[in-house]
Amino acid sequence: MDVANSNCILLQQLTGTDIGIIAPYAAQVTLLTNIFNSDLTYKKRFIEVLGEERATHVQQIEIKTVDGFEGREKEVIIFSTVRNNSAGHIGFLADKKRLNVGLTRAKRGLFVVGSISTLRAGRGSSNLEGRTTAAIRVGKGADSWRRYAEYLVKDNLVISLTGQELYSALYGHLKAAKGRANKELLVVGGR
Repeated sequence: MDVANSNCILLQQLTGTDIGIIAPYAAQVTLLTNIFNSDLTYKKRFIEVLGEERATHVQQIEIKTVDGFEGREKEVIIFSTVRNNSAGHIGFLADKKRLNVGLTRAKRGLFVVGSISTLRAGRGSSNLEGRTTAAIRVGKGADSWRRYAEYLVKDNLVISLTGQELYSALYGHLKAAKGRANKELLVVGGR
C-alpha cells in the first residue's frame, strides 16, 4: 500500500477523540467549545458538510489551553496562534514552554493556524503574565517562533489564505455539501 492510500485510510479512521485543538487563551477555548458543542447554527453546518455520523465526532474533539495538553498527545493537533498584528507581538506564545508543548503534542499531524507575518516577526512581551522569570524564556520563545516560521516558509509548508481563497476555504465545503444534497434530492425525487 502506498503512502497516499495509507494516509487516506488513516484519515477515514480518525474520530473526534483523535483530534485536539490547542489555543493559548481561555476565552478562545470557551468560544471554540461553545461552537463545537452547543451552537445550533454550527451544529447544522457540521451535519451538512460532514454528514450525520461524522458530525457526531465534532463534540469529541478536545479543546484546551497549552497547559491543558501538557504531558498528553493526540493523533492530530490544531494549534491556534491567535495573534495577528503588524508589530509582531505574539503574547503568551513567546513563552518557550508553551511553544514546546504546542508543537510537540501531535503524533501524526500538526496544523498551526495563525498569521505567518506575525510569527515571523515574533516579538514577545517583557511582562508575560506578570512573572519576573518569564523575561528569560520570552527571548528564546520569540526567537524560536521566528526560526520555526522561517522554516515553514522556506520549505513551502505555509498555505496563505486571504480574500476569495479564504472565503472559499471557509464556505466552499458547505456549498459543495448543499450542492450534493440538492442533487441527491433530485435523484431521490426522480425515482
